[in-house]
This record gives sequence, structure tokens and C-alpha cells, in this order.
Amino acid sequence: MRQSSLRFLLLRWLLPAMLVLLLASALTAYWVALRSATKAYDRALLDTALAIVEQLTIRDGKPVLLLTAQARDVLLVDKFDRVFFAVRGPNGELLDGEPGLPLPPELPKEAWNEGRYYFDGRLNDRPVRVAALKAERGGETFTVLAGETLVKRNALVREILL
Repeated sequence: MRQSSLRFLLLRWLLPAMLVLLLASALTAYWVALRSATKAYDRALLDTALAIVEQLTIRDGKPVLLLTAQARDVLLVDKFDRVFFAVRGPNGELLDGEPGLPLPPELPKEAWNEGRYYFDGRLNDRPVRVAALKAERGGETFTVLAGETLVKRNALVREILL
């Protein structure tokens, strides 16, 4: 009888602690997986924005995006997600791309890491992750946005957790 009650006492003390530890480790694993996926895919979004910036030029005093149809296809085709871009002028006017792609929130200049900023937004009621890049051409500051849906990010987090 004593042995049974000792087992029950140990179980009663250790089981809640083990459940708390299990929950804490699952939350930590989720956070690490989400952060890793976000960093990796944010870098790919930045690469798209950088490629678009390279095609932005000033001709006859007006900004021009020299992006051919083939270049657009290469930049915007993704097996899993929908990819979007937008180029905004100094006053926020759309020069080219997806008009619904959200602009970054108003931020102090220090918040921009080397002229780039990543944020979550919505496009046509769908969540998107967006990389914003500031570029200067002809003395004017332009904002290049590259965004994508979250399909592959969520899949990677699920894979890492499993």
C-alpha cells in the first residue's frame, strides 16, 4: 500500500512540472522555428527588392522602372506563394506594381536598418510579409516594396516543429 501511495505522490508532483516543461519547450521551439523561417524568407524578399531597385532610374527628370516582362516573371514567380512588388515615389505615389501592397508604418529614420524594413501587412484580405527598401535616385527617395503570401513560411515552421 505504501509503495502505491508513494508512486501516486511522485506522479502528482512530477506530472504537472513535466507538463509545464513540455509546454515551455514547445513554445520555445515554435518561436525559434518562426524566427528562423522569417529571417530566411525575409532575405529572399530583400533580394527581390534589391533587383527591382537596380532597374529604377531617372530619365528626363522622371523615374522609370526598366523591368521587362521576362524580368517580372523571374522575380515574381514562386512555386508556393504569390509574390508582389510596388515602387512608390517620394510622395507615396505608385510608379509601378501592385497598388494594394501596404506601405510600412510611419517610422523614425533609425528604425530602418540600412534603408530596409520588414513588416506584416494585408493585401486583399490575405496576410503578407513585406520588405521595404529606401532608394535614392536623382535626389529623390523612393520606396521599393516586395511582398509575398505566407504559405511557405508557415509550412517551414510546421516542418521544423514536427
